[in-house]
Amino acid sequence: MAGGGCRWAGGRAGQPQDLVARRKRAIEEDWRGEVEGLDLTLTFLRSKREQARRFERTGPVTLDVPVVPHQKPQLTEG
Repeated sequence: MAGGGCRWAGGRAGQPQDLVARRKRAIEEDWRGEVEGLDLTLTFLRSKREQARRFERTGPVTLDVPVVPHQKPQLTEG
């Protein structure tokens, strides 16, 4: 991917490698705000990945048309 694309392959424990590398550099440079932001992003991505895995396990849900009790038709005068 060009630009700011997120690469998952090769990341630590399945984390995006570009974000992990950015976090490592931010720690080395003592960029505390950047480290905090990257930590939040990585936490969010892990959460979304786990949510997607849970949805994969449950499979699709069949939604049937609800049954409505029989009603007398209303007559309109016109």
